[in-house]
Amino acid sequence: MKVLEKLKIVTHEPEKPPGRRARRRGEIIHQALALCETAKDLEGAVKGALELLGESPKDWDLQELLDPLRRLFAVERFGEWLRKEGYPELEVVDSSGRVHRIDRVVLDGNTLHVLEYKVGERERGHEEQVRLYAELLKGLFPTKRIKGWLIYVDQALIVEVL
Repeated sequence: MKVLEKLKIVTHEPEKPPGRRARRRGEIIHQALALCETAKDLEGAVKGALELLGESPKDWDLQELLDPLRRLFAVERFGEWLRKEGYPELEVVDSSGRVHRIDRVVLDGNTLHVLEYKVGERERGHEEQVRLYAELLKGLFPTKRIKGWLIYVDQALIVEVL
């Protein structure tokens, strides 16, 4: 009986469907960006992302997913990065054994560009995340210059962090 006295039941209010759908939209967009290299690939990448994530295209407005990606690809710098050698969804392990997934690392001569995609609004902590990724990569590539960027997909906005 003493064990039961120490147990607590913790309940959480279930997430409302719009929040869940917004998060899922972000996952679809991230997956599509990992799959495509040019604006011509976008529709196929979005459909591929839906399939990989087990989503039915009937449940999504494809234009809602494609329009922000098309605006992003219209930003010249973004298209240039995707044409260069790069690694989408690169996983790096820190000294504590935690795995960090970097949305894309682009090789450009002696420079590594860390690209972190964000869907939705700017939030505190986004820049710190990019700085952490840069530090992790410095340990792996000590001779490379590291640049960090936040890419706000819905605003087609690229913010230089470092």
